[in-house]
Amino acid sequence: MKLTKQQLKQIIQEELAKIVEQPQFRTGVPEEDILAHGTDTEKYPTTNAERESERIAHELEVEWIRAGNDLRDLGFVDNDIIDMAMDVRNGDMSMKDALEKVWRLR
Repeated sequence: MKLTKQQLKQIIQEELAKIVEQPQFRTGVPEEDILAHGTDTEKYPTTNAERESERIAHELEVEWIRAGNDLRDLGFVDNDIIDMAMDVRNGDMSMKDALEKVWRLR
C-alpha cells in the first residue's frame, strides 16, 4: 500500500489526538505541554494529587499481588490500576470497591 505525504500526516495527527485525549497521570502539566515535557519533574514538580495517586496505586498493586498474581505480570494491569487509583483519589470510586476490583484484574 502506497501512502501520500498528506495521508501519512493525517494518520499521524489522528494518532497524536488519541494520545492527547487519554487521561494523563501527570495532573500538573498543561495539556499543550504534555508531549514535550510530560516527564520533566524540574519544570513541572510532582503535585500532591500525583503523590496521592501513586500511594493509592501502590496499595492496589500490593493487593493485586496478594490476590495470587505474579509481580512480573504487573505491567499488563498497571494502567488499569493507575486509572482506579485516580478514580479513588477523585472520589469517583471507593477504596473498598477498588480493592475488590483489583482482585478480578487479569
